[in-house]
Amino acid sequence: MSDLDRGDTGAPEVCELGTWRGSKGAAVCMALVFANDIKLVLEMSDEMVDAHRRGSRDSLLLHELQELLPTRIPIRKPIVDRSSSHFLFRCYIIISMTFVWTGYTIAVRYTRSTTPPAELYSSTTVVLMSEIVKLLITIFFLFHTNNSSFSEFKKCISEEFIGKPVDLIKMSVPSIVYAIQNNLDFIALSNLDAGTYQVTAQLKVVTTAIFMMLILGRRFSFRRWLAIIWLFMGVAAVQVTAQLKVVTTAIFMMLILGRRFSFRRWLAIIWLFMGVAAVQVNTVEGQRDAKTAADNYLLGLMAVLLTCVTAGFAGVYFEMMLKDGTSTPLWIRNLQMYSCGVVSASVACYLGDFNAIVSRGFFHGYNYKVVSIIGFLSVGGIYISLVMKYLDNLYKSFASAVSIILVVIISLFIFDNVTFGFYFLAGSTTVCAAVVLYNSVDE
Repeated sequence: MSDLDRGDTGAPEVCELGTWRGSKGAAVCMALVFANDIKLVLEMSDEMVDAHRRGSRDSLLLHELQELLPTRIPIRKPIVDRSSSHFLFRCYIIISMTFVWTGYTIAVRYTRSTTPPAELYSSTTVVLMSEIVKLLITIFFLFHTNNSSFSEFKKCISEEFIGKPVDLIKMSVPSIVYAIQNNLDFIALSNLDAGTYQVTAQLKVVTTAIFMMLILGRRFSFRRWLAIIWLFMGVAAVQVTAQLKVVTTAIFMMLILGRRFSFRRWLAIIWLFMGVAAVQVNTVEGQRDAKTAADNYLLGLMAVLLTCVTAGFAGVYFEMMLKDGTSTPLWIRNLQMYSCGVVSASVACYLGDFNAIVSRGFFHGYNYKVVSIIGFLSVGGIYISLVMKYLDNLYKSFASAVSIILVVIISLFIFDNVTFGFYFLAGSTTVCAAVVLYNSVDE
């Protein structure tokens, strides 16, 4: 019923109904007579709504029923937001998202690996600045969607933002988690090469699936679980290929022995796989140069794994809030989240880098490269909400897959002594295919 426009704009039109007669039709008549409420009619007759969507022409017309009533009840035809499904619009979103992800990964890795420690910027201040920029962008678009009228904008803020403190508290959850995730990104990219980070980060597909089961009660098909296993194999090829036996043994036990594993057993297998991979990390083609050996690889790996967990939870929670059945606009949801994000990022600055900020200044180490990181992080946050609102997971998966390839190619030219062997390229290709396969399945 959310597809039906019940707003106050547009001329009312008489719409055709599907085949509904007898007791159900009488119930609708009684509802119209005694309640005179079109919302109640829609709640009482699902057939009516289905026919309204189909627009069938071989059935009873609504105006024939309305002649029995003292007052005509208008029904409006659903208005489809065609701009959101336009091909060029979709191309714009997906291409922009791809370059934002790629640019952010490369920029953070480059600045964290090439800047001397004495001139290095504070990552917590960058996260805070990005939250402020996202908040300003949201306010701008919210003002624009209210006909650029200050009175309408003020009314919207009063009713939807200030007047709903419970929603604000609910949206503080993903804002805090996203703030943690953004800071973990800096830790991961300070200790991992950009290609390894980008591929390993695709494990968020797994964490997202787990949280969708736990929070949204979603169930997945065999093809989707196959894609998850495929993705694990791709990440394993990038990290440490010898430990594929952890997953393959479990698979063959199911296929050959008919063994079935509980959710806890699968969770244990995944944890074992990650732990062994983290402890026994080898180099691509068995070699690591002196510069790469200086990176705290284990710290970076654990940071990116925690990033996957936080990204999965925050994404599913935000989707739940966007699709909670209310009419709250997207920009109000963004306003709620980024307002809380500014607060949580400020707390992170105080707890993490307060002494450094006081002694060296808030903007210490800032240059055009750091500003570009803030830009990528800010625009990326806005685009994520647009992708969740207007596009399906298939388009988002293409952005993830293409960004992996771009990061690997760009890293070869920008960073010194960075090489990727056969296993890395094979693993990257497998991860790309797994992400696309996972998101191509309609649940």
